[in-house]
Amino acid sequence: MKIDKHSLAMSLFVICAAGILAACGESAPPASVAPASGAHDDVAYAFSTNGMDEKDARLIAAAGRGDLAAVIGAIEEGANVNATDRLKRNAVFVAALTNRPAVIRELAERGVRIDDKDAAGMAPLHAAVAMGSREALLALIELRTDVNVKDVSGRTPLHIAAATNQTTLVELLLARGANVKLQDKHGVTAAALARDYGHAKVADLIQSRARS
Repeated sequence: MKIDKHSLAMSLFVICAAGILAACGESAPPASVAPASGAHDDVAYAFSTNGMDEKDARLIAAAGRGDLAAVIGAIEEGANVNATDRLKRNAVFVAALTNRPAVIRELAERGVRIDDKDAAGMAPLHAAVAMGSREALLALIELRTDVNVKDVSGRTPLHIAAATNQTTLVELLLARGANVKLQDKHGVTAAALARDYGHAKVADLIQSRARS
C-alpha cells in the first residue's frame, strides 16, 4: 500500500500536535488509525531541517528516505549521528517514524542514542508505534530499547498501540515485555485507553494478559 506525501504529512502533524499538547498539559487523542505497514515506502521525512549543519541535515533527510548509502556517506563526511532537527528528532527517530529498520541498525552500530526523546517527549519507539512502523519497532526492540518508555504524558508504546487499535503491534509489544499495569499521568492503563477510544477487542486482549 502507498500513501501520498500530503496524507503522511497530515498524519505526522496530528502525532506531533498531540505530543505538544500533552507536553503543555492538554488532552489530545492520537490518530484514530495509524498508516498500514508499508505505507512509508519512498516517502521522505516531512519536517524542515532548516538551520542545521549541512551534513547533519543530509543525514536526517537520508534517514527519512531510507537511503542507507546516503546515511553512511553523511556520517563518513562528518555528520553527527546524534544531531537533531528543530523538533529535537535525531536520525534514528526519523527512521522509526518512516519505518526504516536497516537505517536504524546502521545508526545503532555507529553510536546513535536510540532512546532520545523529541520536543514533544516522544521516544523513537513511540514514533514507530504511532505510525504503524512494525519493522522499525522490531529493530528498536532488538537493540534493547526500553519497551516501557514513557512520553511526557506518561504513555508507553503499548498505550499508543492500544489507542490506535493496532492489534498486531499490541501483541508484539506484549510478547516483548510491555507492562500492562503501567498508567499514564492521569492514571489510565493501556487497556482503559483502548476502551475509551472504542477498541474493545484490543482492551480485552490487554486485560487478558493482565489476568494471566
